[in-house]
Amino acid sequence: MKPLIDRVCRRFAEILLHRPRLVLGLLLASTCAALALLPGLKFDFTPEAVYRGNDDLMNFAEDFKRTFGYDESVALVVLEATGGHDTLDAAALRWQREIAADLMAAPHVLSIESLVTLAAPHPTLTGIELQPIVPEGEIDDDVADAARTMFDTLPLVREGLLSQDNRVAGIPVFLDPTARDIDSLRTIVAALRSALAARPPPADYQVRLSGLPVLSVEIVDDLRDDQMTLIPLAGAVYLIVLGLMFRRISGALLPLAAVGMGLTWTLATFSVTRESVNLVTNVLPALLMIIGVSSSVQIVSCYAEEVAATGSSPARAALATITRMTPACLLAALTTAIGFASLAAAHSIVLRHFGWQAAVGVGYQYVGTLIFLGTLLRFFAPPRIVDHERVRPGLTTRAVSAAGIAVARHPWITVAGALVVIAGSCWAGSHVIINSYSVTETFSERHPSVQTLRLVERKLAGIIPLEISLQSSADETFLEPEMYHHVREIEAAARKLPGVLSVQSYTDLFKVVLVHWPGRRVSETDEELVPADAAGRTRLARTSGFIERFPEVFHYRSYMSADGRRARVRIRLKEIGSRKTLDLLGQLETRLAEDFPAGGPITARLTGEAYVNAHTLTTLIHDLFYSLLTASFVIFALIAIEFRSLRAGIIAALPNLTPLVVTLGYMGLRDYDMNVANVIVFTICLGLADDNTIHFLYRFREELDATGDVKQAILQAFHGTGRAIVATSLLLIAGTVVLMVSNFVPTRRFAELTGVTILGNLLGVLLLLPACLVLAWKPKPKS
Repeated sequence: MKPLIDRVCRRFAEILLHRPRLVLGLLLASTCAALALLPGLKFDFTPEAVYRGNDDLMNFAEDFKRTFGYDESVALVVLEATGGHDTLDAAALRWQREIAADLMAAPHVLSIESLVTLAAPHPTLTGIELQPIVPEGEIDDDVADAARTMFDTLPLVREGLLSQDNRVAGIPVFLDPTARDIDSLRTIVAALRSALAARPPPADYQVRLSGLPVLSVEIVDDLRDDQMTLIPLAGAVYLIVLGLMFRRISGALLPLAAVGMGLTWTLATFSVTRESVNLVTNVLPALLMIIGVSSSVQIVSCYAEEVAATGSSPARAALATITRMTPACLLAALTTAIGFASLAAAHSIVLRHFGWQAAVGVGYQYVGTLIFLGTLLRFFAPPRIVDHERVRPGLTTRAVSAAGIAVARHPWITVAGALVVIAGSCWAGSHVIINSYSVTETFSERHPSVQTLRLVERKLAGIIPLEISLQSSADETFLEPEMYHHVREIEAAARKLPGVLSVQSYTDLFKVVLVHWPGRRVSETDEELVPADAAGRTRLARTSGFIERFPEVFHYRSYMSADGRRARVRIRLKEIGSRKTLDLLGQLETRLAEDFPAGGPITARLTGEAYVNAHTLTTLIHDLFYSLLTASFVIFALIAIEFRSLRAGIIAALPNLTPLVVTLGYMGLRDYDMNVANVIVFTICLGLADDNTIHFLYRFREELDATGDVKQAILQAFHGTGRAIVATSLLLIAGTVVLMVSNFVPTRRFAELTGVTILGNLLGVLLLLPACLVLAWKPKPKS
């Protein structure tokens, strides 16, 4: 079998060398075509992009939003008093009226609510009627003082529109829910910012913009800018480091050109298949760059070895290099691609798509690198390599050679030391928990968006929604006094839960009207306002009829469906993370199950952004982590099949799992949570460890066939492939340092954990793997 593979690989190399113009022409044409497709590439870093596959949660959430409105389509203008006056001062109220009119002119704005647009119920001789709190006309100090007195009697205003100390006011801007794509949101947010910039607030006031649409646009735009800035910068660093390492164009420019070509093909495939770059697939460029650089360095190093060892011409050396490297590269490509393709078994649709996208990208990188370098290497002088007896070896060569000798002489000590590190990492990693945040996972606490979010959480009602859906099987169930008090009790219980900022339902609207009805008092209890008898039923029906006359003013349809059979309890949470949110959800679900048992007249269910985020992201992280473990075992099996040795597959398992375990342990020591950004680093573990393991095993087998001595084969593999692995690792660490300047916490964390992964890979591939080979590999006797 091996002679056949060698003949095929040699024929492949001859085609590259004998028809360079044809090959380069095809590569250039395909790359130009790919570049032409890149403007169609879409970026979608919103959480919704990773929810696909959770159909029940998403369908119910969408149905709920169609009934009660889309909270993720509400922007929030925040006015903060920074001087001696508050937001109920006459100048502040005038500005709020003016900016509300300006914002209404922005595209896709449906309505605006503010302190100056509110109306409140007033008792009259015939009942009650609505009157504006801030009347039309000039707003002077007398009008402002009257409004201040009125706001003190409206507790609902304190849950979103006005802080308890009157120093922060919110202006919700309700957007068209059909304009939820990122391009439309970007246009809307830009228009809102322009309106705010054109009308600055009075002196001693500060205005900010927040809300889920605003945060989505900021995250997407800044992450995209990161991609467009940091990846080219990392490429420039790679170019400089490669130039210093190899001191030749062939060792510096060609590998980066090969990697860039494969990356371009991959992103063009995204564009053709109409796939967007999301929170998960965002890692693919970095993953493919690491795999491509690693393979390129292996090929260039092999080319330099061939020239230095044989003194042959560049053409002959290039022929020998491609013949020698093609089997290892194709095997690495095949195993890594199949490993990622095994993600097709994942529950999440986005993970299944990521699996085939990674498999295709890996294939592009390996094949493109082989073809590009195989065609062009002979036209360039080989990188300097110190295999000559008259030249003193460099520091990297001496260190790698010393490591190879130490491992070959003391395999048991090496294995024991590595196992101690792995055991310690397992212990530290056992403390890592799954926990994701919506905003603070992306931005640091110093970021203006996070500071605005914290201000809204402290002073207003927050922006992260959690919803309780109450579905009745009969008409007017929610107008029964017993149900009214039942909902009030649920609200009171929810307010006591940690992380809850505000709770509202239709009962709060009813109470605002009830306490202003002639003969009623604000000080009356719920039981006095709505007694559990026919009088209470009459009061609720009368209140419902009044509110139905002014549904837009009371936002009644945001809390009660048109048929009266479905009610909403709206909860606003702090940014507390998915773990604490899941604990909160568990307590709420237990309470709802007790109050509304299955089979009863009321069906209660939780939904909302907080609920969907906590469940889907936790499931996604769990799914990705264990899918990558499955992919690792698939790779081990493929290695065993290729080397026709179960022992080879078992030996390969240790170095492949080592960087994963070391990275997990480091996360435990640093007290990092397992979130979407962090778990994606383990794809780097899989790709890098598989690539280096296969290259080392393949070189080891070649040397073993030539010498028949395991220790000597390991020393030779260290001297050749091991040196390239160390060089690649140093190069990749230099590239990750660039990512540390990012504005984003996930990008900086990704760079940090990738550096740990690279070091863990060195431990696995250059220490544990060769030590296991010395102890367990039995060479076949020569015939």
